Amino acid sequence: MKFSLHSYVNRLVLLLTISFVLIQFLLLYFDTNADMLIGNLGLPSSLRNWSHQPWTIFTHFFIHLNMGHLLLNLAILYALGHWVEEQKGGYFFLKVLLLGALAGVVCYAISGQWNGTTDRFLIGSSAGAMSVMGALLALQPKRKVNFFGVLIIDITWLVVFIVLIDLIGIRQGWNIGGHLAHWGGLLVGFLAGKWGKEKKENRHLYQHRRPKSDDQFNEERLEKERKLNAILDKINRSGFDSLSKSEKDFLNQQSR
Repeated sequence: MKFSLHSYVNRLVLLLTISFVLIQFLLLYFDTNADMLIGNLGLPSSLRNWSHQPWTIFTHFFIHLNMGHLLLNLAILYALGHWVEEQKGGYFFLKVLLLGALAGVVCYAISGQWNGTTDRFLIGSSAGAMSVMGALLALQPKRKVNFFGVLIIDITWLVVFIVLIDLIGIRQGWNIGGHLAHWGGLLVGFLAGKWGKEKKENRHLYQHRRPKSDDQFNEERLEKERKLNAILDKINRSGFDSLSKSEKDFLNQQSR
């Protein structure tokens, strides 16, 4: 697939990659450490700190400290995001991504109040990536996803696998807020995909049932007559066996 910046998915992948490179540059060459970076740009689990750091609702999405975290999110966004963008358009992809990220923020905040953890921070684009996965599950539940030719898996089984991994993490007490943020993004993305799919089906149903105008009806009737006359002329010249299958089918339909 050609990498084009006309795609919103590709723009996002590029932006996340540039953000990661800048972060590594700051950590290596400036008087900056990971704790300082997370403390200023990560989303606090304590709601009281949100008013002091409101920008973190946006900046946490672009913070990845290790290559594995970044590559996993980029693989999901790139492999699945293109399908969503092709099916519903770039603006729908961005809407799903934004809603998923916000759902992750809400779930993380609820988790912080529930567990009493006020010294943790949410970072990364995982909730947004999960929302794209949820949207694709709703739009095309039988879709097989190709991860760069290395792994081909049905989207339904991919979601089941991710949910199980998150469940294990929650039961073991590993990053409970982060795993719940994944689920929030996944659920919101699935609901957005369902809404988009039903809206498309209803629009097609309306267009199919919309009554034709007199001009449209007359034009279609004349076009059928012209096509029928051309087929009859062909039969007179070359015989019935000279007709193509589509011409024979059309003739059968008109004779009913």
